[in-house]
Amino acid sequence: MSNETIQICCACNKIQQNEKCWDYDIPANFVSATLTYGLCPQCMREMYPVEKDKQRNNPFARLKEAYSIT
Repeated sequence: MSNETIQICCACNKIQQNEKCWDYDIPANFVSATLTYGLCPQCMREMYPVEKDKQRNNPFARLKEAYSIT
């Protein structure tokens, strides 16, 4: 059983391939992985432009984004 998690954008249905790449390609381990839902960076900018601008001005948010801290 795989412990891998695959994130899917709930707005555009793109699948996260790696930290910076979102695409519609289905990975080979899709069947055995756990699926989670969120927003890809493009949909996040389109749906929440003000929130993203606030995060850009916050130095801690930039660190979280740079190091993928949740």
